[in-house]
Amino acid sequence: MSDDKLAAYETFHRVLAGVTILAAPFIPFLSEAVYRRLGGAKDSVHLELYPAPDEAAVDPGLEKKMRGC
Repeated sequence: MSDDKLAAYETFHRVLAGVTILAAPFIPFLSEAVYRRLGGAKDSVHLELYPAPDEAAVDPGLEKKMRGC
């Protein structure tokens, strides 16, 4: 497997795990099933904390463009 393919799989896994955690209050049974198949670190998706924002990823220039300024 190439490095690009491994990076794509890792990114997809990380995003799917994050969406599963965020969706857990709204679709609990489906989120639990997906979380377990992904090999979640805890016993249940409902024991996970919500992901914290990454302040280093904020691009003030892009935010300004999006506001139309």
